[in-house]
Amino acid sequence: ITDSAPATLDTLNELAAALGDDPNFATTMTNSLALKANSADLHAVATSGDYTDLTNRPTIALSGSDLSYDGTTLDLSGVGAVGPQGPQGNVGATGNGITNATVSSGELILTYSNTSVQNLGDITGPQGPQGNVGAQGPQGIQGNTGPQGATGPTGPQGPQGATGPAGSDGAKGQKGEEGATR
Repeated sequence: ITDSAPATLDTLNELAAALGDDPNFATTMTNSLALKANSADLHAVATSGDYTDLTNRPTIALSGSDLSYDGTTLDLSGVGAVGPQGPQGNVGATGNGITNATVSSGELILTYSNTSVQNLGDITGPQGPQGNVGAQGPQGIQGNTGPQGATGPTGPQGPQGATGPAGSDGAKGQKGEEGATR
């Protein structure tokens, strides 16, 4: 029936053949794409501007009318009309890559190669819970004894003490010479 159908159905048959006659083509493509770049890889590309930072990136190539995607080749020669090759277009302007990314007060700020700056706003999450208190550290070593301090001023004189007991009589003295008579 298909080969005798009008040209529109014939084109649909060619499209189906080009897609490998896969009745679940959308699901197959969705599953294949889900295996590709993750957010960490995309972050690397966003901060470096270099697509070679991607891991597990698909291999897509076009050679003539063959489109190759990770080892699967689709022949696009029967899809649509083919016209003559046009002239090569002009080289596009240099891209505007990210030259610097900083976080200041919780805000992500991107600087581009054309010197423009873009503030992406607050990127901080909520504060986490307080951590556990750490163990007590060891006792420090005893320091050296300091130098002797200066001598203080002399204090006032105290009160006079009580009179002590009388002493005993002394020894008797020698007898003196006798004096002259008169």
